[in-house]
Amino acid sequence: MKKITLAAVAALTAAGSVMGGNLLSNGGFEKCKFKTVPGFDHQHPSKHKFYEVDSTVKHSGKYSLKISNVVGSYIAFPTRFITLDKFTKPLMIRGWAKYENLQRRSNDGKLYGLPFIGIWSMNVAGRNALAIGIPCFSEGSRDWFYFEHIFTPEEVKKRSAHLTGDKALKGFAFRINVANQPGTVWFDDLEYLWVEPAAITAKLQVKDVTENVLNLDLNISEAVATGKISIAVDGKVIIKDQVVKTGKNTLTVNLDGVADGKHKLTVTPVAGFAADVKAIELEFSKQPDAFAE
Repeated sequence: MKKITLAAVAALTAAGSVMGGNLLSNGGFEKCKFKTVPGFDHQHPSKHKFYEVDSTVKHSGKYSLKISNVVGSYIAFPTRFITLDKFTKPLMIRGWAKYENLQRRSNDGKLYGLPFIGIWSMNVAGRNALAIGIPCFSEGSRDWFYFEHIFTPEEVKKRSAHLTGDKALKGFAFRINVANQPGTVWFDDLEYLWVEPAAITAKLQVKDVTENVLNLDLNISEAVATGKISIAVDGKVIIKDQVVKTGKNTLTVNLDGVADGKHKLTVTPVAGFAADVKAIELEFSKQPDAFAE
């Protein structure tokens, strides 16, 4: 039998993650009044000189949060403390920022800190612990730009595994933090979201095979009792009403009659899934072995 090589396969395709509502009640800073920022922890009056609700520079709406000239001090906007036992699915932080004249070192060699946005944790003893920021700031100036990062339970647990006893993580909060920075930064349209896992993800196993088949890994995250899918190549159904279970399913797709070249494989939910679960597509290329006789 002629050897076939499957190549140029998309490694992973998801049905599309569903995100919940914004956990920040004032992420666009539209509910602010002078020197008050509802939705974030109260700022001590001594910190008021470092920030303002800006009506002239904003990404959208009427206002943005402006923080500037934080020299020899710091200012923080934390919110939404989440205990680790509640951190069972990914969290996304995304939004828009702009900055001017950020510095890392003064003329006399003094070090400055860059703005921070991300998750800021607390340990069992009630002290600051691990901070994981989104790396989106550098020296100089930059106009409005979009940033996004997904924090997974696995990532946080791995990065905090060395913290034990009283230093072990108890939980974390969303936080904006600017410390010892003479420059200016603006934030607007911030979102803090739970990310729901996709109902179906699929992975094609890429390897040389002696049979004219394609191996497909399907991971079903929905709790389906009698889930069924169909699999088609270039619109032609190859497998019909295949029963799948929650978790990993490994299926074999017969490629007899499929010509060499690029093709599209489609996995379509048939039964047992929510109505909004859509079909997913993966591209692959079928090529004859160059060394086959």
